Amino acid sequence: MDESVSRERLSEGRKRRGVVYTPAPIARFLVARTIALSLDERRAALLVQHGGCETPAFWRAWLDALRSFKIIDPACGDGALLDAAFDEMARRYEEITFGAMIALDAARETIANNLFGMDIDARAVEAARRALWSRCPQIALDPNNPHDNLRVGDSLIDDIAARGRFDIVIGNPPYVRMEYLKAARPHLAKHYAVAAERADLYAYFFEKGVRLLKDGGRLGFISSSSFFRTGAGETLRRFLTANATIESVVDFGDLRVFDGVVTYPAIVTLRKCAERGDLSFLLLKDRAPQDLESEFAENARPMPQARLGAAFWRFEEEALALLRDKIARGRKTLHKVYGSPLWGIKTGLNDAFVIDGATRDALVAADPRSAEILKPYMRGASIGRWRRASEDWLVDAPKGAFDIAEYPAVEAWLTPLRSRLERRATRQKWFELQQAQLAYRAGFAAPKIVFPDISQGPKFALDESGGLIDATCFCLPCADLALLAFLNSRLCWFLLHSVSNPLRGGKWRLRLKAQYLEPLPLPDFDPQAADRLTALARANCDAAADPDDAERLAEIEIREREIDAIVYDLFGLSAAEAELLEASLAGQY
Repeated sequence: MDESVSRERLSEGRKRRGVVYTPAPIARFLVARTIALSLDERRAALLVQHGGCETPAFWRAWLDALRSFKIIDPACGDGALLDAAFDEMARRYEEITFGAMIALDAARETIANNLFGMDIDARAVEAARRALWSRCPQIALDPNNPHDNLRVGDSLIDDIAARGRFDIVIGNPPYVRMEYLKAARPHLAKHYAVAAERADLYAYFFEKGVRLLKDGGRLGFISSSSFFRTGAGETLRRFLTANATIESVVDFGDLRVFDGVVTYPAIVTLRKCAERGDLSFLLLKDRAPQDLESEFAENARPMPQARLGAAFWRFEEEALALLRDKIARGRKTLHKVYGSPLWGIKTGLNDAFVIDGATRDALVAADPRSAEILKPYMRGASIGRWRRASEDWLVDAPKGAFDIAEYPAVEAWLTPLRSRLERRATRQKWFELQQAQLAYRAGFAAPKIVFPDISQGPKFALDESGGLIDATCFCLPCADLALLAFLNSRLCWFLLHSVSNPLRGGKWRLRLKAQYLEPLPLPDFDPQAADRLTALARANCDAAADPDDAERLAEIEIREREIDAIVYDLFGLSAAEAELLEASLAGQY
């Protein structure tokens, strides 16, 4: 087989298992924030013990400390992080050689004493082994090499080493969703506190890593940032805040850190200790710097550790955090006043059930009874701010509602897709909807506020058609125009940014699932403010019906600024606080 083809297939296989390669700037940063930081602290403490003098006794003690310093990558892959760790450790041994004139082989000392790793991929482990041994040819040539600290195995299941043995755990753990881990799920559920139905594989590596650390040891991972805010990440957030102190965070957003993969990566470094001071965080939006250490030193900001809890992890400056607290304090939530947003219908195969107007007309022409089960249908992509576009149509076939033979034209339409329909995940007759949301039908039929599941800027609109919505939409079963005005305000979008997962892709978008809308704090709408917001929202809905009229769109913007001013006043924001809020939304509203 062609070598390049073989290498490409190996790379694709590793990507499917959630394995991506760690770029050098990230590897160096992880080493600096874990290994180098820990060694600097230990050297300084040791120097104090020796009266501040680099005496022969100090150098002997420092050499002993280096030799006992253990580093492990529990998902080492081809050893990129261990290679970076090698550079740091070897430099420390060389310092002793020059400072104390003690003859040392820095490479041999590092490989023999300090570096450990495990990976499930035997070929990757062999590559890591060759890379390290190339640093010390004497080891590579020894047929009875006693210094092979790299192992093939599953770090989450196999016994790596005794608990609490390592000073440092570094890694780029694989990112694999739990639906691909069914075989391992029983073991993970039994042995891990972070176990959850939808927890990703990297969550288990975080727990394993913390448990491998000595007290006071440090962990540094580059992984997905999704656990900062998702419901599936709650168990991991709870575990980390209870068992470690977060020291630094670098959030890359959707920057392409790894070739060909969008993982929303973040670096998290932590220490296994009970101290609760400030952490440092850096949010990167435009580029991934080549010198991440310098970028972090210059632009990272402090934040109290106490702000991290099980609910959400938000990394922001104190002024914004205090503003957010002020907005929410003592307020009723959207869930308390209006209930939970209702999720739309899931067909299981849109190609079969979702049709355009021309197809609907043709089916009705072929059999007028078809009109009974063809309903107006709205998808998330057709919802904009203040407006909803024309609907598609849905073959509305809930479970047990009828026999498809009663509607021959619709049956003829669905039949070519029968084999695909029968392969759907859940059990229903081949012509029935996978999740018809019958319990929500009364809410769908009433006037309602609709919004998409994924939204670039606020896109809340009034729908008075009584039509159905699909699974890329949610609705609030009410026609409260003052609420609609609030939902489309900048203040509301600011609040949603604090809890929702951003999906940027070059443009800021938020997930607007029910779990993110429910905790929204609501203002107390006094009658005068409610009447004015209602009038402004109605005028904007009417104007937005013609999205090509530039003059009307300009009028909408003017009314939106008035809505913002009213909402700021309802929450008691000063001009400076409103300015701070809007500055934080630059390019995101």
